[in-house]
Amino acid sequence: MLSRTSESIVTFHHPFSIGNAISDYPAGSFRVVKEEELIQGLSFAAYRATSISLQLPAIGAPGTTQQFIAVSDHDLDAALDADSRMALPSDHKS
Repeated sequence: MLSRTSESIVTFHHPFSIGNAISDYPAGSFRVVKEEELIQGLSFAAYRATSISLQLPAIGAPGTTQQFIAVSDHDLDAALDADSRMALPSDHKS
């Protein structure tokens, strides 16, 4: 089975939780690693995700231990959507 790996960066502007996480993760930019496999038997190349992982801690955050947590496309999209709906801190002074 042919497979491929892609990486992307997602940014959370606020602390967030994802999926069934017990605690929140801090705001920051995180590497997302997506593993996909080729769907056999089609007349064109198409891939399906077999795993999606979010790398902790955030890029540039202090910490020597790195870990990957498994997430789903749905949970990642929901967490990013919730983050984007939160108001960004105001630069106004009253």
